[in-house]
Amino acid sequence: MGTDRVYYQLQEDIKPFKSMLGKATTTILDEDVSKYPIIVAAREAIQLGIPLIEQSAPNVNLHASTLEEFATKGLIEAARIDRFREVYKDPTAFLCVFLIAPPDGTFVFIPR
Repeated sequence: MGTDRVYYQLQEDIKPFKSMLGKATTTILDEDVSKYPIIVAAREAIQLGIPLIEQSAPNVNLHASTLEEFATKGLIEAARIDRFREVYKDPTAFLCVFLIAPPDGTFVFIPR
């Protein structure tokens, strides 16, 4: 399966969970954990964030993370953190999702 197809399929797999993902994002914001919540979506098992959904069907793993965790783990370089904050969309209106499709990953913003 090509990378574009994997990204598209992951976005489709996330749709049934948008409400729950929105609640996780709201909790991160309300509890002052971070101003930059990130949902991580992957087909493979991942060691990033807090597991929200881990299942074999439709084969999507969803974890809640933050910009701070991405920076700490070196997934976003320190020099690029300010740029990330500039392009980050309002988390009350959009879910920031990091789609992992090996060997790459990409950020997408999905309307809540």
